[in-house]
Amino acid sequence: LEDWPVDGTYDFFYLPMSSKGRRSLGHAFLNFVTAADATAFCSTWHRRRLSGCDAGKKLKCLFADVQGFEENLRELKSKRSIRS
Repeated sequence: LEDWPVDGTYDFFYLPMSSKGRRSLGHAFLNFVTAADATAFCSTWHRRRLSGCDAGKKLKCLFADVQGFEENLRELKSKRSIRS
């Protein structure tokens, strides 16, 4: 999260972790407050590497099917209830 400080441009951040190793699954979900914030993020980060990450993979910014804070929260809760 050092690379993405909380600066008010996004209101939802979810980094799925493995259940055993407590490691990232290799993707994250962010919901940006405005379309301009999302566009600025993608223009800055698409095809770049995160600092301190030894995986060496470049980031790939994509727009999700689920949009909005409430919708993302609802989606996350529904997936967690399925696993329980």
